[in-house]
Amino acid sequence: MGEIAENDFPEKWPNLVTNLLHLFENSNPTAPTAGSSMKCLLVVSEHFNDAQVQFVFPNLVRVN
Repeated sequence: MGEIAENDFPEKWPNLVTNLLHLFENSNPTAPTAGSSMKCLLVVSEHFNDAQVQFVFPNLVRVN
């Protein structure tokens, strides 16, 4: 999945990070979906280049 995201994010998956964060935030902390979404985000983030970070950063850092 990480290599797919490297090639397709953000053009084909513009909401990838937002969707992964939403899944994590709306899961029970002990549910498999919580851990899986963070693992996926970690794998995907390893493939981000500098241009892609501009799309990711605002979703990771939110002021409440």
